[in-house]
Formats: sequence, C-alpha cells, structure tokens
Amino acid sequence: MRGISVGRYVGVAILAASVVCIQPRAGYAASDAWITTKAKIALLTTAGVKDLSITADAKMRLLADPDVPALDVNVDTYNGAVTLWGAVPTPRAKAKAEEDIRKISGVTRVVNELQVVPVARKEEVKARDQDLKDQVTKAIRARDDLKGASIDVDVKNGVARLTGTVDGEQQRLVAAIVARSTPGVRAVQNDTRVNVAAR
Repeated sequence: MRGISVGRYVGVAILAASVVCIQPRAGYAASDAWITTKAKIALLTTAGVKDLSITADAKMRLLADPDVPALDVNVDTYNGAVTLWGAVPTPRAKAKAEEDIRKISGVTRVVNELQVVPVARKEEVKARDQDLKDQVTKAIRARDDLKGASIDVDVKNGVARLTGTVDGEQQRLVAAIVARSTPGVRAVQNDTRVNVAAR
C-alpha cells in the first residue's frame, strides 16, 4: 500500500532549510529570527508526524474491516486530508472504506478515489492498467517541458493518478494533459504539488 510520499517530506526539509538561511530584517535581533525559525520548523515537523499517524491508523482500521479489501487500498495523508486510491469490488466496500477513515481523529476531509472493479474483471483491468501506466510514464518522460519534474504514475480502472513534484502550475497542467491524451485513459487525478524549492 502507498504511504505518504517521501518527496513531500523532502520538500518540507528544503523549505525548513531555506527558512534557516533567511537573514533577520532590520530591527530584529538574531535570537528573535532563530526563535521564529524554530517555530516554523516545529510546525512543519508536527504536521508531518500527525499525517504519518493518521495514515497508520487508517491502514489498521481498513485491515480490521471485513468489508474492505485493505491490501488493495492505498492511503495518502497531507495536512489531515486523506486520499483513498485503488480498486475495490463493490460500491459498499468503497463507502465502508471512507466511513472507516472519517472516524479517525485529526482527519479534515476524505477524498475517495477508489474505483469499483468487479472481481470477475479484476485481472483483465489490472493488465490494462499496467499497460496504460507504462504509456503515460513514457509520454511524460519524453516531454522537454517536464524536465525537472518528479512525477509518479498509477492507473486504476483507466483513471490515471499523478503524484510527486513539479516546478510550477504550468508543469502540473502539462502533465495532466499528457496523461489524459493517452488512449485508454478515462480521467486524470492530478495530485502533484509544486516544489517549494522551485518557487
């Protein structure tokens, strides 16, 4: 199952490092600047730890639910918002997974992107999804205007999900267009984020 993206926390680390390098403005003592820096880093670290805790709790709850194929459900958490991604056999399983997550303390919202794929079609869909994943990945890597971006691709039931980091909103748009233009892709869930170091 997918956990929290490592790239997301690399971005946090870069942001923290950039904050440390800021020179205090005129009228501020060096100690005041350092206190502000420590406070910002503490907030970033606390948010990351809280997201990890929510993800772990989510996975445990899904594993304990007999109505949800937990091993087929990926969980991402960012600032308390939980995204569910993967394939489940019934609408009931999709609804139950979301219900489980909403019970967790600290969850601000749930983005339920689970795809309903009947068991009889699962293997066929899985093979087609892998082929689409390879095609989208190849198309993105071939684009000169996406150089510098770090984009991961996953496909479930013909829906492509993009995660990772890009240098700006223009790259986010280009990546989504490239993915959606791939024959066989029904829709695109663009969860890429702008790299703070590129701003």
